[in-house]
Amino acid sequence: MKNIMIVIFDDVEELDFVGPYEILSYTGKLGKETAVYTVSETGSPVRCANGLRVLPDYSFKNAPPAHWVIVPGGIGRKREMHNPVMLEFLARAAGSAEVVASVCTGVFLLAAIGLLDAGEATTYYLAKEELKQLVPDIYVSPERVARFGRIYSAGGVSAGLDLACELADLLEPGLGNLAAERVEYIRATPQLRRDVELTGGSEIMRIGVLSDTHIPSRARHLPSSLFKALAGVDLILHAGDLVEESIIEELSAIAPVEAVAGNMDPYLFVTRFGRHKLLQLPGCRLGLTHGDGPRRSETHRFALAAFAADKPDCVVFGHTHQPFLQEVNGVLLFNPGSVTEPRGGSCRSCGIITLDGKPKAKIIHL
Repeated sequence: MKNIMIVIFDDVEELDFVGPYEILSYTGKLGKETAVYTVSETGSPVRCANGLRVLPDYSFKNAPPAHWVIVPGGIGRKREMHNPVMLEFLARAAGSAEVVASVCTGVFLLAAIGLLDAGEATTYYLAKEELKQLVPDIYVSPERVARFGRIYSAGGVSAGLDLACELADLLEPGLGNLAAERVEYIRATPQLRRDVELTGGSEIMRIGVLSDTHIPSRARHLPSSLFKALAGVDLILHAGDLVEESIIEELSAIAPVEAVAGNMDPYLFVTRFGRHKLLQLPGCRLGLTHGDGPRRSETHRFALAAFAADKPDCVVFGHTHQPFLQEVNGVLLFNPGSVTEPRGGSCRSCGIITLDGKPKAKIIHL
């Protein structure tokens, strides 16, 4: 059982704690043993910043020990960051917790108990300058969710949902995406459309394509043969299920990388990379997606449907761990297979797309 404590107080911002409560409670419906509960100083009803009244589950005196501690923000934090009873309780609860997290201006309470003397954190955008002045040695991140060791922090209000989805991935990889889907939380993904300039001055563009690396859950590292196959490409596309972000850094040493998040990626990847991208390349509109859906056998159709309104020339996808190359209604559909865990009798593979007029693709066996 994972005990997840959310500390609340008068004038707490409602969505700061209700959002994480919804997502993390839902993990119980998805088969995880979690107990999410609210705690306040006295256990008496709390009046929130917008007038909602909430009856906490426990007081500071009888709250069970927690594996995870979450601290929301709101205008009440200005009082609570100087409340010795609150700070003593938080320091004690955080001291034994595996994860300590804040939402919005709740980060100031973590700072008040000395958890942010170094590292990285984020907060509500109008409070970032205040945080910089209070803790000069930390890096104030522009991301919606930041992590430094066991300390997580989220930006303003709705970012608590992203935080909770990221924490859900600690219970099981990909669980954050599933929980978000079940509660119909759809984060606006960045860079849905992006123009990618041709590099290297070549009139013909060569694009390396890979998917489903699953590092380090399925393999410790990328095969050396992959780097040989991608030598000299102008751009690299990754169609999701990276799992480990260091893959981007490794591939970036070869060429610029465009990636999307897959169903097994941490939820934070969704906010950073998006689930679908439409790339405007020289002479080609290319859709990039993972392609996961209800039926694995229909993956290519789900991938194509993601760009139904965009009139792409080519759609790159992954998910099946099996190569796929077929033209459907004038659109080139391409799955490079998996470089680490092939399925269905396939061998490890990646792909190359050549843009010289009509896009052409080929499978590279590793």
